[in-house]
Amino acid sequence: MNEDRELQEAVVKIRAIEQQVPTLQRNIEELNKILIETATALNTLQEVMKLEKEQNTKTPIGSGVFINSKVNKQEKVLMEVGEGVIVEKPIKEAIASLEKRQESIQENLEQMSASLQKMEEEYLELAKKIQDYRQVH
Repeated sequence: MNEDRELQEAVVKIRAIEQQVPTLQRNIEELNKILIETATALNTLQEVMKLEKEQNTKTPIGSGVFINSKVNKQEKVLMEVGEGVIVEKPIKEAIASLEKRQESIQENLEQMSASLQKMEEEYLELAKKIQDYRQVH
């Protein structure tokens, strides 16, 4: 009877893991996209700081569409700080904010990846337990 209860608990845990893993994988994927976007913005700001004169460039506007534009050396940029609020910041301050954001995202990714790995290990352990039970009974 105790083995039956353990089997039921294992099945319940496996079902919970099966529901949690896809959500966690989507969250990891989304964070990876944000990390890439942040790195791109950071790199772009660092390059803008190096500009000495006006430079022609192609600016993405979405869906693989670009417009020709000219970029001048910038001292300040407009940066979203949350909830749709945009503030003007010195470029060095914006870079520092992006670096901090990048670090935070990386930490979250590491934590989520560790959680995902733990879930996968637990899933395999529970699946083996169920399989062993079925072979005995």
